[in-house]
Amino acid sequence: MDDTRTFDATEVTAKLNRVLTEGSFSEHARHWAGRQHEAGGVAAAADLLVEYMEGLRAR
Repeated sequence: MDDTRTFDATEVTAKLNRVLTEGSFSEHARHWAGRQHEAGGVAAAADLLVEYMEGLRAR
């Protein structure tokens, strides 16, 4: 998937297999899930996006 305009099924399969089997990916996912939870979760993230967009409209 080096060329983002096209992709090969074999390449996608290999990269997906890597994400699903290498422990570092799940470790990082758990870390960032914890950080998101500590920051208020998805609801807080959505509130920040809405606040940002409203600020853009007010300009």
